[in-house]
Amino acid sequence: MRKIIIFCFLVFFVGCEKEPFLTVTPSTVDFTAGGGKQTFSISCNNDWNAVLSGNSFLTLSTTQGVEGAVDVTLTALENKDVKDRNATVTVSSAGLSKIIEVIQAGAAPSISLDKTNVQIAVDGDAFSLNVSTNGAPWTIGDVPDWMTFSPVNGTGNTVVNVSVKKNSMAVEREAAVVFLAESATAQLKVKQSAASATLEIDKEYIEVGAGENTIKLSVTTNSATWVANDVPEWVAITPKSGSQSEEIQVVVAVNPSVNPRSCVIVFSAGDIFRELVIKQEGSAASINLDKSSRNVPASATSFTLQVITNDAAWSVGDIPEWVSLDSFKGDKSATLTIEVDENTIAKTRSAEIAFYAGDASVILEIVQEAAEVILSIDTHQVELTASDSTFVVNLVINEAEWEVSGIPEWVHLTPSRGNVNAEIVVTIEQNTVVNERSASVLFTAGSKTETLQIIQAGAEPTITLSTTEISAEYTGETFEVVVTTNGLNWEIDQIADWISFDKATGNSGESLKIQVEKNLSLDERTGAIVFASGISTATLTVQQDSFYRAVEITYAYLRDPNSVGGCDAVVVYSNLSDKTIKYFIWRGYALNAVGDKVMCTVRDTYYFAGKDTGPYEPGETLCGGKWGAMIYNSSARKLVIYEISIEYMDGSIILYEGEDEVNLLIKEGYNGERLPFDGWDSPPKPNGVIPLN
Repeated sequence: MRKIIIFCFLVFFVGCEKEPFLTVTPSTVDFTAGGGKQTFSISCNNDWNAVLSGNSFLTLSTTQGVEGAVDVTLTALENKDVKDRNATVTVSSAGLSKIIEVIQAGAAPSISLDKTNVQIAVDGDAFSLNVSTNGAPWTIGDVPDWMTFSPVNGTGNTVVNVSVKKNSMAVEREAAVVFLAESATAQLKVKQSAASATLEIDKEYIEVGAGENTIKLSVTTNSATWVANDVPEWVAITPKSGSQSEEIQVVVAVNPSVNPRSCVIVFSAGDIFRELVIKQEGSAASINLDKSSRNVPASATSFTLQVITNDAAWSVGDIPEWVSLDSFKGDKSATLTIEVDENTIAKTRSAEIAFYAGDASVILEIVQEAAEVILSIDTHQVELTASDSTFVVNLVINEAEWEVSGIPEWVHLTPSRGNVNAEIVVTIEQNTVVNERSASVLFTAGSKTETLQIIQAGAEPTITLSTTEISAEYTGETFEVVVTTNGLNWEIDQIADWISFDKATGNSGESLKIQVEKNLSLDERTGAIVFASGISTATLTVQQDSFYRAVEITYAYLRDPNSVGGCDAVVVYSNLSDKTIKYFIWRGYALNAVGDKVMCTVRDTYYFAGKDTGPYEPGETLCGGKWGAMIYNSSARKLVIYEISIEYMDGSIILYEGEDEVNLLIKEGYNGERLPFDGWDSPPKPNGVIPLN
């Protein structure tokens, strides 16, 4: 069948006029920078030819051919340039043409130097350098300050001039300068010889005191490295090494020792050395203890003590007899053993022991606890009579503070406190009360106690009065008496009938108010109050003055009424006192024939009064006079005086109150009955008298 088809095609083709056609594939061909071979296909129905144009980096395996289909090989050379390159292949046939675009990639950037290692003398030099690239632009990386390049960038091959400065440092130096062409690099290594080493310090000798000192020091060198060597621990150098000239700090620490010290510090740079001498004074002597105080028990004990000095000689001061040391001096720090004797007294003791080093000193305080208290007395109980007495109590104590408490006011101890053995004198006051008394006297020292029991018998009962005699005026008085017993109550056993009191019994120390009645007798009187307490009694004697008659009334009566019923009053008296009377005032009323009070019909009152003005000298008689119309009432028969007041020239006043008292002043045998009017001259005329309502 296939043969038939081909045959028919050939017959048709031969028999007809050919239509030209041309196909070329692919239309583009890409080469890498490395070159190589690539093919393309041509199919046509006529003869064909191929023509290259553009870059000559290509060759064709054939440039012409006949109808049909054929593969043509393209061969590309290596592209060493960084730039891409291209060419075209034109295939023509029977008036038809096809173009194939050929592109070859550029090469990777490259750079090279004609010198890669250069050695320069210490004084410096200059040289040229060829820089080659495959067309890529180039530049130079970081350049040390001791080198210069010209130019520092370019494209393609370039001659670069290089200049190297003199090396002043005593160390070889080296630089690696990088040339860059995009991603490509090349390196130039330059080494320069070192200069001769130098080293200087601005101070070679330092002398300082014992305290901390800081010194600035300059180091000058051209060496790559300098070092401070042989630095003792008491010197700090900052920095201790370096690579250039610089200022350093030297710190000399405090010298704690009394001994001076020195050192030689060597600065080195290569094979060059410089010395720094430091001398430091010693410190003043010092001394310390690992403990400044120590508390120890009362029992014997020992402990160690470290004496710390700065290499100074030391010694110990005064030591109490109860403390001992195994060493009393030394020339350096030491450990001592200190022994403390037993403390037998009940009292804390202490000592301050001084340690000396030069002008320095330090104190060790030792405090030892007190021993247990020992306390005793030789007497624990005494029984005594009521009388005062004295006895001795012997107290034994191991120097503890002791005191006595519970001491009543009737017991006295000498001494009553202390810290040593004592003979204590105990004095007992007389017991004045009837009751037995006792005391428990407590001796105390710390937690220890001893008791002394004292028992004293009571006294016989007694009673006393604050006063045993009272003198009262006739007018009567109130007195206060304090009754004191020695423990028992008191009571009143006897008393006069004109004496009264506010209580009949009481306790010791209580007061009693005694009222003495007015004495309306012309005789003095004496009475007694007997107080009793148990079997003991006390008597208070009361003496009272007789009634005092300052005046004697010789007349006191009413006269017969006048024509209008007015009755005159007549009062005549004598001055019996030893003082001059200034005023004499009487007050009274009137009675009728049957003894009833009568009223004044004019004044509507029962009472009336008269005032007499002196002066009346002592012993003067017929004082007073007549008061006209004292009462208007024809039935008035008798004058009754119920009050008399006498004021003396010295300002004193005496008052008689009540008819009983006034009657004692009236002359014996006179009854005060009304007498007829017999003229103004008998009895005497009134002496300045004025009537009183």
